Amino acid sequence: MNTLGNKLRSARKAKHLSQIELARLVDTDPSHISRIEKGERTPTLELAKALALALAPHLSAEELLDLGVREARPGYGADDALRRILTDYTAPQGLRELASDHDLIAALRITADEWRALTTCALPANVSKEGYVQLLVTLRAITPKTHGVTGT
Repeated sequence: MNTLGNKLRSARKAKHLSQIELARLVDTDPSHISRIEKGERTPTLELAKALALALAPHLSAEELLDLGVREARPGYGADDALRRILTDYTAPQGLRELASDHDLIAALRITADEWRALTTCALPANVSKEGYVQLLVTLRAITPKTHGVTGT
């Protein structure tokens, strides 16, 4: 079921590393590695890159990111948009940080159309994840809701 976690565990074991050793290599807590392997968490973009480097050639960053996006809260029609953002290293850092925060994505229920709107807005490169959340809130405030609402 948990393809990302299984792939990570398999690559870690192929390199003969414990969770503690891997956590030291990527500068994170061993419990975070455990939660990723159990499917309770998805790594951030930065952690995914560090894990891929530590586990090469057994696991690539593309595999890790692709699996993480595919498993991370499906159902909002945004998987392809997320995958494009996470694998586009020219995308703004704040937008990539938002795209890798799966708990926040689930809480906000960001749709594919909203991801497209966020990616097409020309913002300064230093806009943070919080800035993109504010932009999303603003877009929602000025965009009429059309799903499930009937006119009166």
